[in-house]
Amino acid sequence: MIRAEYVRRVGLICMMFLGLPLVNAQEREVVVHKKPPTKLEECIHGPAYSLFQWPSQTVLDGPGRVDPGAPEVIWPKKQCQRWITKVLAPAWWPSEGSRIFFIRKEFDGRDVVRMAWEVNRYRVEVSQTASIFALKLISLDGRGTGKDERAQFESARQLCLKLFHETGRRWDNQGNALPVRELPSKIASYSFRMELTRYLKEDSAVCGRPVTRAEAGIQPAENDEEAAPERDGGSQHWEESATSFGYWFRMVNWWNDGKSIGFYFLKVEEGAWIPSYCGDIDRGFFKISQGISTRPASGSSASRPE
Repeated sequence: MIRAEYVRRVGLICMMFLGLPLVNAQEREVVVHKKPPTKLEECIHGPAYSLFQWPSQTVLDGPGRVDPGAPEVIWPKKQCQRWITKVLAPAWWPSEGSRIFFIRKEFDGRDVVRMAWEVNRYRVEVSQTASIFALKLISLDGRGTGKDERAQFESARQLCLKLFHETGRRWDNQGNALPVRELPSKIASYSFRMELTRYLKEDSAVCGRPVTRAEAGIQPAENDEEAAPERDGGSQHWEESATSFGYWFRMVNWWNDGKSIGFYFLKVEEGAWIPSYCGDIDRGFFKISQGISTRPASGSSASRPE
């Protein structure tokens, strides 16, 4: 009852203040426009757009910055580092000693963790809150990331195929983690569709989003008993089930402005943990107690951020 009321309130807050209706609890949220957008800022969820803006040195050295050894960031540090290794292919991981910044209430009262490093001829900027993962790649050799709409689309798609970890994971009914293989090609098939791509004239950029469960014509299970076969470890059609839409890799949004490419999504792997672009979870990230597990208990789909 408490969870149902929470979901209802989150949905109402989103629709009232941000115009981002929940598609289905943990399914990604779609930005609604009253008129065709012309700028990236109009297409990217507000919190994520702020995460793509690397803070000035004044902010990085300001009073909001928390020491990496401070007790309140022990858990966020572990959580964010795990998400980097979970999401990125090893060839894109930060080198040992890469700096990590913790900024309390950086924007909209949200606590933010940031890292930047150089690899494979890109500057990589990863910015995370408790619920959002934002990744920006800036070309270092002046070659750019595409001169027109089609080139930008293909450049971002090709980067997607190289960037993401080859294997993801999902949970079965007993709380066991099962591998999801060929993840980059799966993400590309979910998120890189020309019919879901916008060209933004003012910014000379393109942005895309993943297909939603409703657009895929997949009906959600009406209860846990009906959903159980979808989570079965031997299921050959899990990817075509409503359950599969509760994972981060089905929620990847992207953009390309010809100079840099960005990807972002909600940090979720099914279960009771319900992050949202418009929720309050991010405002207390540096107070989350350490040791919270994302592994569901046996017979349960409950999960927490990792």
